[in-house]
Amino acid sequence: MKILVKKILNWLNIDGQWLQLEVFSDTRHGVKTLQFLKSHNVVLTVPGSHLWTIDVALSDPVIGTVIHTVEPLLSVDDILAVFLLFIKSCEIGYDGRQVHVKLLPISYTTSICFNDEELKICAGSLLYHLIQKLKQQISDDYLQLFNNLITKLSDLFPLEKFTKVDALI
Repeated sequence: MKILVKKILNWLNIDGQWLQLEVFSDTRHGVKTLQFLKSHNVVLTVPGSHLWTIDVALSDPVIGTVIHTVEPLLSVDDILAVFLLFIKSCEIGYDGRQVHVKLLPISYTTSICFNDEELKICAGSLLYHLIQKLKQQISDDYLQLFNNLITKLSDLFPLEKFTKVDALI
């Protein structure tokens, strides 16, 4: 973890004088200011090429080319999911993005991530039915991506690394 923190500090170009990485109890990792900021002060700037956007995904020389060939066309959510999964599976290259993916939580407390036992507490409610529908939609979306993309490109998407759980990262 210390290596990841060091890479992030270098990437953010934080010298420790007025910003530092912090672990917050409610949101986990973040950046904390060490001095008072006034309204409209710029805290840090992130180049657009470092953001997780469809433009960045589509302009990637490897996965962008692949995404352009998928039929039917992928949705914005699917493009971002494929981009994240591609980065997660890369053995080399994409160092900065791989650091970010490694810092993503492996579990969430949101109701969509509840297992069947945890979801029973909501049984009979509108939330229960919405979550069931959403889980089915995620499953259907993953199956479509799996059939239309992942199975056809096992060199980019090693099958042992891509399950429905991976799709939820």
